[in-house]
Amino acid sequence: MTAYTEIQAYPLEWKIGVGIFIMLTLFVIPRFDNKVRRLLIALLVFVDLFAIYFVSRKLETHIDKTGIYYKMSPAWYGAQYLSWDSISTVSVQRMYRYTTRMPAKAYSITGKYAVFIRTENDKRIILGTQHPDEMNAALLKFSRARYQ
Repeated sequence: MTAYTEIQAYPLEWKIGVGIFIMLTLFVIPRFDNKVRRLLIALLVFVDLFAIYFVSRKLETHIDKTGIYYKMSPAWYGAQYLSWDSISTVSVQRMYRYTTRMPAKAYSITGKYAVFIRTENDKRIILGTQHPDEMNAALLKFSRARYQ
């Protein structure tokens, strides 16, 4: 293995659900008078756009010999990079309620496991994973940080 890449995205069922919701809003709008219809159109366009944005998000995580790259799209466009020299500890654990107990930036779409990263300057990052065993193997192979 020269590198490990995982892409998390929302399941197809969620995307179909948003599509059905949008179709239903198109059938509801004509049933109201003009004033209510305008307000309802503005509100539903906002809700529909938010729903489309929400289910189009994905988390890309890439681990290789130089470090860890992660990117959450479409929220922001540049990939974030952590070199192995800047990481003090890294581990794969089951997510419970760590985000409320410790200050950290958490990036996850779905799944019950996450990579917990602490950098040398005490920055904490949580990256969700749907494949904890493969992620664990990649971290063991590539990590020069203190693996827990």
